Amino acid sequence: MNKNERLEVEIEDYSSEGYGVAKPDGYVLFIPGTIRGERVLAHVLKAGKSFGYAKAEKILLPSEKRCKQLCPADGVCGGCGLWHMDYKEEFDFKCAKVLSNLKKAGLDAKIDKIEASTCVTGYRNKAQYPVREQRGKTVIGFYRRASHDVAEEKCLIQPEIFDKIVACVRRFMQNYSVDAYNELTGKGIIRHIYLRSSGDKRQIMLCLVVNGIFDKKREFIHAVCGEFNEITTVILNYNSKNTNVILGQRFETIYGSGFITDTLCGKKFEISAQAFYQVNHDMCEKLYGIAAAFGEVDQSRRVLDLYCGIGTVGICAAMSAKELIGVEIVPQAVNNARRNAVINGLANARFIASDAAGINNLGLGDFDVIFVDPPRKGCDRSTLDFIISSSAEKLVYISCDSATLARDAAILTSAGFSIKKTAVVDMFARTSHVETVVQFVR
Repeated sequence: MNKNERLEVEIEDYSSEGYGVAKPDGYVLFIPGTIRGERVLAHVLKAGKSFGYAKAEKILLPSEKRCKQLCPADGVCGGCGLWHMDYKEEFDFKCAKVLSNLKKAGLDAKIDKIEASTCVTGYRNKAQYPVREQRGKTVIGFYRRASHDVAEEKCLIQPEIFDKIVACVRRFMQNYSVDAYNELTGKGIIRHIYLRSSGDKRQIMLCLVVNGIFDKKREFIHAVCGEFNEITTVILNYNSKNTNVILGQRFETIYGSGFITDTLCGKKFEISAQAFYQVNHDMCEKLYGIAAAFGEVDQSRRVLDLYCGIGTVGICAAMSAKELIGVEIVPQAVNNARRNAVINGLANARFIASDAAGINNLGLGDFDVIFVDPPRKGCDRSTLDFIISSSAEKLVYISCDSATLARDAAILTSAGFSIKKTAVVDMFARTSHVETVVQFVR
């Protein structure tokens, strides 16, 4: 296969990212924006020895599963990649991916429960918009795919009120001559607009990431809070480093409490800007409901919640536990978790600021049930060793990456655990990501 070659191919399968896969004469071509069963004219963009990447120059035989509703940013931003297929095909692909990853790891598992997304638009409760000076003008939007060039197309998975708040910030910048950040020169004030909302959108946190001194605090509060009653707290984050990391170390609350409150599974949670919180409220309730059912916690159980964030999993799933201990690396999230335990009347809970990888050094004793909800990279080996060496009879593993879940599951099953139940919950409609919950028993 050669670069710039054009050929007709049939899409036979999907990659883990949801790219269509064609295999002309055994050579593997990954083609974004295509659907299994389609015939396309492929233009080869990159050709390696055994596989390459192409774009679909023309859909010769379109699938009945091709979606008519497209996001204006589809194919432009790097966020979503599955707008071209109908949602049933998308969800079927995600379930198949989970099973495929588990099978590759030598695990014989089936999906016992599935929860497809109840909504594919406007579901996110968090957004981070880069603000940049590009070619002499201020642009606010999302990064183009594999680029730091900012595109301004409307994103359909964000709620409409976020777009309105962004437009308000833009007007403020114009009215007060506040410059956008320029990545090339390191100059300009506004770097990012970070928004987080409660599930009902009645409480919104607006965090402005600024480069250096911001001397228009009073004017900014008047501009945004005067237009939006939903904005209940405004925070400044200071980041003057030449870095791709969005948030700096210093936060300053200039309006409100510095956090928002949300209700999840009938429990109330305070959420700070630094803390992790699932981006899809309604599907998160389904996810945690499954986790609670898999945990089967009662008054005789001592429970550990690893990577606990603001305490959501443990508080939702282990209210009746004999004792709940949560471990989280972000100190602000731990403070939220401690406060959330008090708010929800959970007197038997303790939350510790520590890296989960250092769990062996905390002297926490033994547990009956362990919940883990690690980042995409999965659990550290030291964390898995702790789980294996514990006497826990049950482990509930929540994962947003079934490939790293499968890797960790292979280690756990080789050490005496077995997979009893598996559930798939789609928190991230229109993206290739999906949540998986696995119940392991000793």
